[in-house]
Amino acid sequence: MDLYSIRKLKEKFAFIHDFYEEHQYLLDDLTTRCLYRSLLSVNTREKLEGWLTAVGKTYAIGRLHHPLESPYDEDVLGAFAQLIRKLDEDEKELVVLEFNQLKADGFKFEFREEVELLKEDAERFHGIHPDRTLVMEDRYGERIAIGTDAERLFEVFGWQTATIALQERMETAVLIHEACIPCLEQYGVTFIKTKATIGKIHFLNEQEEDIARAQQVIDGCRARLGKKPLVLPTDGMVCHMVVDGVVEEALFPFVYLSRKKIELYRINGSVFTLVDGQCWNVNIENDSIMTDSALIMESIINRENLLEIVNEQALHAFQEYVVKKDMYPDKIVMMKGTDIMSSFGEDAVRLAKALGIVLWFRVVEGHQVPMVLVTERMADDLSADLKRLDIHVAQSSQLDIIGLISAYPSFLNEGLSIEIPFGDATVYKRKDGRYAVRASLDKRMLPAMTIPTAMARFFLELQDGIVKEACLKAILMCAYYHRDVHYKDLIEYADGL
Repeated sequence: MDLYSIRKLKEKFAFIHDFYEEHQYLLDDLTTRCLYRSLLSVNTREKLEGWLTAVGKTYAIGRLHHPLESPYDEDVLGAFAQLIRKLDEDEKELVVLEFNQLKADGFKFEFREEVELLKEDAERFHGIHPDRTLVMEDRYGERIAIGTDAERLFEVFGWQTATIALQERMETAVLIHEACIPCLEQYGVTFIKTKATIGKIHFLNEQEEDIARAQQVIDGCRARLGKKPLVLPTDGMVCHMVVDGVVEEALFPFVYLSRKKIELYRINGSVFTLVDGQCWNVNIENDSIMTDSALIMESIINRENLLEIVNEQALHAFQEYVVKKDMYPDKIVMMKGTDIMSSFGEDAVRLAKALGIVLWFRVVEGHQVPMVLVTERMADDLSADLKRLDIHVAQSSQLDIIGLISAYPSFLNEGLSIEIPFGDATVYKRKDGRYAVRASLDKRMLPAMTIPTAMARFFLELQDGIVKEACLKAILMCAYYHRDVHYKDLIEYADGL
């Protein structure tokens, strides 16, 4: 049961009441007046279904005859009905109960008694177990941590806390989403039942609640990954980010997930780090990034045997590419599905360099293989550049069904476009078993620098060509410019292959 959506509907119901009571002239419209008053009279699920039917048969619902300074849609009642239709039958039953309670309370959120019950439960528990972290669950299955317990969760997971405003004080709390329960169980959180009704509680800033929910969904997904990273096409996620006080529109075709970090990638490979460990790159203005990312993570959590399915499909896609490449050795071969194209190896490096797009690594039979992914929207933006390249596009039977691609960012990206005049570069193994690189710059020898084992092994196994050239440049940038080439959180994974 989606208790979060029910809570939001309850808040929206209160808003609709206040909205029309404040703007009474809107009720001069007969359609609006009938639908609004029939909504207020709903007290059973059957009547709720009847109201939804009436909304569906009504034209221009809730239309406004005068301009209003309101951030909400003009079709207020119609939008509300759309949200209710997404619920299942049990959720609709609970919505009606919540609506009836809200009407009985005069559309005010009266929750002092609920907060006091929670505080009493927490004090009794901590009197016996002062060092444990407590999460309380009500009879509907909604969960909350309050006071010091909420602050402990913030310290451990970085989840945004929300504020409950009482007349004489403020309380800190975190609503707990079902997706993050495995994280809490692993941390050793104690769950107890409470007589309080958590759904009655209203928070001072609902964006804090939204951000916490998104963070928990994302962390629930990260907990399921284990050591396997993922890169996901986002179907063209567009976010409006506040950068230095200016709202900028950013397109993120891909999101990269590992248990250590999550990064959003633009077409050109530039990165927005959403979370690194427990450090979240989010604020109230940019919460749309969190919300959209959480929707993607929820789709992953609901897929059973996800990683096994993805790995099997991706292997078949690579095998199809190899067959086509043997048939067209002098062309760049791209495999095309319904909404994504992909290429591998030297072709992938050529495409990444020519198009200025991000390059990924895909593990195939124990080896790291460079790979590019081009979504349908990216292909539209890059159409002119794609046309000038000698490309053979082949249909893939697997890319039609790959919704998610198991991969991780390639450190080759750093070596695709640099033109620094390094010379005499050599990668070698030292006596202590570690790897190093030495090179010259402007005819001056540079000191030997230690490099990651995973990068060195990858380079030494390559045959001469564009991939090895890009790899050497990336190694030199890592060693002498200390650039982040996306290997730090991949060493453990790559070394274990």
